[in-house]
Amino acid sequence: MNKKVLTFLLIAVFIVIIIIAGGYYFYKNPIDNNNVSNSEESNNQQVNNQTCEEEGICQEDEEVIGEVIDGIIQTDQKEALEGSESEPLIEFNNAPSNVILSASVTTIIEGENIDFTWSADEVTFYNIRMRPDKRDWMDWASIPLERSSIPFNIAGKYDVQIQACNNLGCTESSIIPIIIT
Repeated sequence: MNKKVLTFLLIAVFIVIIIIAGGYYFYKNPIDNNNVSNSEESNNQQVNNQTCEEEGICQEDEEVIGEVIDGIIQTDQKEALEGSESEPLIEFNNAPSNVILSASVTTIIEGENIDFTWSADEVTFYNIRMRPDKRDWMDWASIPLERSSIPFNIAGKYDVQIQACNNLGCTESSIIPIIIT
């Protein structure tokens, strides 16, 4: 055989042996991504503490604030309906009434926010939903008790509606049409 071909074959066999040995090693010693060393864990805690100090929002605060989804604060409806240890459930005699939704403007440029305010009598929590371009309504999402600024990032026509809820049920507001250009 040619000396070059023999050298090539020897190198190829050597590479195959290294690949097999490496595969066997990782088979016997798998990497555990869930096992974080103490130094990494303390570094993460220091970063979290620094973020807490800089942004003024700490882990304990996140439970109170809720989860922000698409600019809307999601609150815990179950707690609102059942009450909490510090605040007992308020039981109303009637479903919410006088449900009013208003918007700061009804026409904006894509990417801007609209400030919404709402109110109702005998309410425990509110939900909001939107319908883009007369399609199906999106699911109801929990919102804060007073107002919210909602970003609209896609041009089009939207309908917005809220519902006020308490232990006896929910009452919907009138629909506000929004135009995003």
